[in-house]
Amino acid sequence: MPPRKEPHHNETENAQPDLTQLINQGIDAAIPRIVAQITAGLIRSAGGTSGGASGSVGAGGGAGGGAGGGTNTGNTNRGCTFKDFSAGKPLDFHGIEGAVGIVRWIEKMESVIKISNCLDNQKVKYVACSLQGEALTWWNSQVDALGEQVTDNLTWDEFKKMLIEEYCPRNELKKIEVEFWNLEMDGAEIMDYTTRFQELSHVVPHLVTLEPKRIERYIWGLVPQIRGMVTSAKPTTMQSVIQLAGELTDEMVRNGILVKKGTFGKKSEEKAVKKTTGGPSKKTGHLAKNCRVNLEPQRSCYECKETGHFRDRCPKLGRNGGNTNQAKGRAFALGAGDAR
Repeated sequence: MPPRKEPHHNETENAQPDLTQLINQGIDAAIPRIVAQITAGLIRSAGGTSGGASGSVGAGGGAGGGAGGGTNTGNTNRGCTFKDFSAGKPLDFHGIEGAVGIVRWIEKMESVIKISNCLDNQKVKYVACSLQGEALTWWNSQVDALGEQVTDNLTWDEFKKMLIEEYCPRNELKKIEVEFWNLEMDGAEIMDYTTRFQELSHVVPHLVTLEPKRIERYIWGLVPQIRGMVTSAKPTTMQSVIQLAGELTDEMVRNGILVKKGTFGKKSEEKAVKKTTGGPSKKTGHLAKNCRVNLEPQRSCYECKETGHFRDRCPKLGRNGGNTNQAKGRAFALGAGDAR
């Protein structure tokens, strides 16, 4: 029997796993996980969300994803809830507000939509919940005619167009156009003029689409006392022309060139109070009609010229007014012959 051959020492070493190779493999496998963890931490520190990043972290990054569960990415994907939308206090619309009223309502709704971060497919659904009365009846009829699938997929701009066509018909727009072209500033009421100008220009924007056209129309409606000065300043924006008109109006009011409503009568009465003596009290600072001294008129007797009584009750004539209900008249003595 031939002797058994023992394995060589080098062959035994080659049969064992290479420790260096195992370490390198472990490092290569851990690098993606470490990078994902660092990325997730940077996103959380910047105020973002790590929902998607933590998902790629795996088991090691699960805790980090749960702790950093931000809101921005999630909210961007799911939009807002109706509770979030209602927190913006949207206004109800009844369909009787008129052309200017519907423009105000749309502006308020757009503000609520922007604050609540509604998605495009949520805007019409949430806004439609604010329709009441006649407007709600109209919207239900549109849903019945078009179908829920169509109305649910309406864009916000399409919904606004339908609403304006229904509650701002052509004849109403014509009235707004006429009012807008004839709108002028009344006395020193610059705020009233500016507010109405902006309201009407939102209803009929096609009349003043360009900014220079809008500025020109605004200046045209100003009172002559400030119109020329505003024109000579050549303002280039609506903000600048409105600010300039307001400052000039205030200056005219201080100089007495323009008078605000109700100011003239009030000042006149104040001057009268200062200059007029207060009736019987002979004190200044109030009118005679408001004097509380000797409100009862002074009585004077034509017979004795004394005050405190009239002639019909003069004591010198024996008329003390003891019995005022006594019948007055002459007594005649008639004989029997006269009576016959």
